[in-house]
Amino acid sequence: IELIMSKTPEEKFNNINIEPDTIIQSFRFIKIDGIDCRYEEWIWDGIEAESLIFCTDELKLTDEQYLRTLLSKFLRKDNIDFKEMTTKSSGNYTFINFNFKIKS
Repeated sequence: IELIMSKTPEEKFNNINIEPDTIIQSFRFIKIDGIDCRYEEWIWDGIEAESLIFCTDELKLTDEQYLRTLLSKFLRKDNIDFKEMTTKSSGNYTFINFNFKIKS
């Protein structure tokens, strides 16, 4: 009998490709809708933003509407300006980027 060991969040997210000029200010592992997620605050090229990163194969869907639902659950509010959100699936991960601010 082969046992499948479930990975810790740290193990699941240890292969995220971070751009060389991106500075991760902080991160933590959370669950949204029962799904493991890595939450990050970062700076890149004078822009501050936040990301929710999921293992793509753990998501029910990767369409924009479902990702908006996950972001709404994280922010605990419904009236979000989704024009301020970008999404990307890359390799094993799906990213929701939001709360962009130009750093002065």
